[in-house]
Amino acid sequence: MDGIKGEIIAGKHWNEVIDSAERFIRRHGGKPAFPVTISVNDMAAHYTTNSMLGPPEGLDGEMVFEKGDLVKLDVGVHIKGAIADNALTVEVGGGGNHTEQIHAAEEARDAAIEKMHPGTPWHEVGAAAEQVAKDAGFEPIRNLCGHQLERWDLHAGTSIPSYACGSNNPGFKGSPEIGGIYAIEPFNTTGGSGMVENVPPVDSSNILRVTGDVRIRKALSKGKLKPLGATMARYIEERYSTLPFAERWAYPLLEKPFSPRRTRSRCGGSGMHLSRSSPRSASSRSTPPCVTQTAGMWDSSSTRY
Repeated sequence: MDGIKGEIIAGKHWNEVIDSAERFIRRHGGKPAFPVTISVNDMAAHYTTNSMLGPPEGLDGEMVFEKGDLVKLDVGVHIKGAIADNALTVEVGGGGNHTEQIHAAEEARDAAIEKMHPGTPWHEVGAAAEQVAKDAGFEPIRNLCGHQLERWDLHAGTSIPSYACGSNNPGFKGSPEIGGIYAIEPFNTTGGSGMVENVPPVDSSNILRVTGDVRIRKALSKGKLKPLGATMARYIEERYSTLPFAERWAYPLLEKPFSPRRTRSRCGGSGMHLSRSSPRSASSRSTPPCVTQTAGMWDSSSTRY
């Protein structure tokens, strides 16, 4: 992460950093567990490039880093389906305008990790993260959560709050399990509702995943897919299984980009989460028990406040 962090400099295009990070992962024997994402300023999470198609409408002029930008970099690596998920937040060019917010995200992550013991209710983990954020003058984002990791499963069912959700919240029952692997992902914002939502113009995503639609496998087994469709379906299933992937990763099979609409009829997209107000966000995440001390944020969507 430190090497990639050093590439986030003023004047550089977002795509350059995304491409460099994904090449680095492959060069060192891993594979991306999901497309590398970069989210800047009031965009909280989950933007990745579809470089052959260009930036989505509304982002063209925003995709070069400027001094003072608050940048969230989210990187996942897997080896044979075993996943590590890490993120950090950095201010382009330093300057200290966002130092307190970045540190608050890191410290919220660390406070949550300290609570990660078998039997500790998830709401206590979230309360520890929220207390740090609020003590520093920031608001936790409540509808972006941490999650459990399992082989070939980036979001394995258990969600981990970064706020005091209360002991009766049905979405956060249970506690950490011995041997469990979890991504701790506190986000904070300088104000607003503490919630994120999809907002135009970037209200769709080019991050996709196979959702388990058995019709593809049946069509493949019966030879009913046209050659290009069959090749694409096999390519996706063999390389990515149930993990998220980007449209651009499939371009080597095609003379020109395929239709996102046609692809999404068979796959599930992650979406870009864009928020209701206008402040900026920072977040931090780590994956115990192999705790990686990084700051930043996560998931497969993008968030604007």
